[in-house]
Amino acid sequence: MGREAAAGRTTVVLFEYKLREGIDLDAYHTLNDHLYEVVRGDAAYGFLGEESIDREDGSRLVLLRFRDMDGVRRWGANPEHRAAQRRGRDEFYAWYRVSEGAVSEVSALHPAGSAGRSS
Repeated sequence: MGREAAAGRTTVVLFEYKLREGIDLDAYHTLNDHLYEVVRGDAAYGFLGEESIDREDGSRLVLLRFRDMDGVRRWGANPEHRAAQRRGRDEFYAWYRVSEGAVSEVSALHPAGSAGRSS
């Protein structure tokens, strides 16, 4: 397993949350899907992708990857995102926690025959 410099010091955002009981799941998923369309649709945010894990206690951990911290700040200031955050606090989330930081290096094991890139 080799170590390689993280291109452009990739930034990750960890979003941990638990939804309230009895929320309108269709409304939640519609809003969530729309926000992903917005963040993916504008290269200025530098959004690279996301992965999520459902936990046994019903909470969820979402890892969001951005090119850099400037993109995270731009996304955080987006008016639609800000409105969705307010709606999330008011309607959807029992609790949440957001952590963010720069990735300084990446360790990876690449499959045989790959170009040696981390995804």
